Amino acid sequence: MLNYHVHVFRNALTAIIDTQSHRLCHEPRWPELNAFPLGSCDLANNMLALYLREQGYNPKIIWCRNDLADYPEILSHVWVEVDDKFVDITISQFPRLIRERVHIVNKFDPGILNDIYFHCRGRNQTASGSEYPSQQQTQTTRPQTI
Repeated sequence: MLNYHVHVFRNALTAIIDTQSHRLCHEPRWPELNAFPLGSCDLANNMLALYLREQGYNPKIIWCRNDLADYPEILSHVWVEVDDKFVDITISQFPRLIRERVHIVNKFDPGILNDIYFHCRGRNQTASGSEYPSQQQTQTTRPQTI
């Protein structure tokens, strides 16, 4: 069911961006959505988490800085953790690394998000759940996600 809800949300978000931009273009964070999925991991995955909460899940936002040499194009990234799975609807912004529109993987399986998460956690460079910085804090305390 998680897979279904994530796909429904991403498809709806894409449709809204494509067809309702005239209603959204004056919103403060419109530039992030206008470039979806590029540079929109914070906003898009936070909206996904809200939607999943409404569907009865207990999502947790994950934010990590990245300094792993294998993934130089990722300075920092935001995704969702649900039921020991990592969920990311913006991962396709890194086409050299992965080409999936929707990325759902077991939290403990090897892969990009797992590598970054456990590396950052070991270096105390991750925030999740209620530790996740607010938008105002993110603008001054972490590099902008590409």
